Amino acid sequence: MIINAAPPHKLFRHRAWAQACEDCWKELEKGDYDWAHTAFNIWPDRVREKCKNDRSLAIAHGLEDICEVPLPEEKKTRKKAKSNI
Repeated sequence: MIINAAPPHKLFRHRAWAQACEDCWKELEKGDYDWAHTAFNIWPDRVREKCKNDRSLAIAHGLEDICEVPLPEEKKTRKKAKSNI
């Protein structure tokens, strides 16, 4: 909730809420919350660049097609031996 309220932080009259939103806004500007859709809406170019090197971020924004990180190989699992009970 606070991330969504961060952009208009100057409009809040309740000082504690305005301060919390302002702090969150500063963190959004730094790029700490680029996983949030709000960050993608405000800074799409920055988030797209990060999605190229971070698969989880790309998945969060639906940009898996631009991700340059190869998919991890599937691990082979052993079949369980049948017990003769």
